[in-house]
Amino acid sequence: MRKDNLSRRISNYHKLLISLAFLTLLLLMPASVVFAHKVNVFAYAEGDTVYTESYFSDGTKVKGGIVEVYDSQGTKLLAGKTDENGEFNFFHLKSPVGSI
Repeated sequence: MRKDNLSRRISNYHKLLISLAFLTLLLLMPASVVFAHKVNVFAYAEGDTVYTESYFSDGTKVKGGIVEVYDSQGTKLLAGKTDENGEFNFFHLKSPVGSI
């Protein structure tokens, strides 16, 4: 009788461990997909306009990607989204730009 009860408990723990392992794999799969997409942003100024071009690591253009511009103190100056060509442009700001 005790062996049956012990076997049943071991079987239940085994099922629980397999379920937890499967759930962990399911939760980690989307994270690995997200982290696999590196974005390259190129920014350059011509006259009074700053141009940005954004691409994924495979060369695909970033469409609708959020671009935020900060000054050297970390204050957000402006934000926008890339267009269908992965581009976002803005007029040169009076405050020096720290990061894009």
